[in-house]
Amino acid sequence: MAVEPRGEDGIPLYVKVAADLEIGILGGRHNVGELLPNEAQLQQRYGVSRFTIREALSRLQAKGVLEKRHGVGTRVVSAPPQRRIAYAVDGLDALAQSAQQARLDKIDSERRRLRPDEACGLGLDRTRAYLVIRARRVLVGDPHHQLAFVKVYIPLAYAAIADEIGRSSELVIRLIESRCGVVVDRIRQEITAPKLNPVLRREMRTLGIAVSERALVARRVYLDKGGAPLECTESVFIDPDFTFVTTLSRTLDKTRV
Repeated sequence: MAVEPRGEDGIPLYVKVAADLEIGILGGRHNVGELLPNEAQLQQRYGVSRFTIREALSRLQAKGVLEKRHGVGTRVVSAPPQRRIAYAVDGLDALAQSAQQARLDKIDSERRRLRPDEACGLGLDRTRAYLVIRARRVLVGDPHHQLAFVKVYIPLAYAAIADEIGRSSELVIRLIESRCGVVVDRIRQEITAPKLNPVLRREMRTLGIAVSERALVARRVYLDKGGAPLECTESVFIDPDFTFVTTLSRTLDKTRV
């Protein structure tokens, strides 16, 4: 029995390859009716074994996305459900590309100190003020399809980008890097499915965002080389129909998924 290869984050490589292929189908890189590159070409593209490629293709065949015919190849027979959001990234550049599936719809912003639950969840200093932005993450082309409620926390040193958030398709951290002359060195991410804090639930309901008592929450902190936060985000996913596969590093070997 073959050993299942995994990435540095512990996620099986075939899962990540399958998610990236889904992104390609959703984004038009592989259209319905077209043949995928052959197994050898996919091996070269992703830098993985034939076993991994076959497992990834089998995963998509089981979903009815692909059809394999002997002597012909593997054809895309249907697109993944449009409600599915698939992230398969190995660095900040790829994260920006994957994020093009959705955009931030800004609700409001204010400069203030953080509540205890906000500061604790992200490990931030409560004595400092931040630019706090509340937004919905919605599908590109379908603003009524809400994926997540997002809170963005930005140190006031970088608050000059506030007016651009929601108007630009760029990631917030990209705006901070390009406008403020700083560089992200690493990203700390935590994904949990907690019982939501009552204060956060009330906040979301006040904004008309329905949420259950428990939800998937992703917290992400972008750090500079000295370990200081450049941006922090907390996303509460209200649409569960997506795939979330990430390996976030600038120094990760790009030949691997």
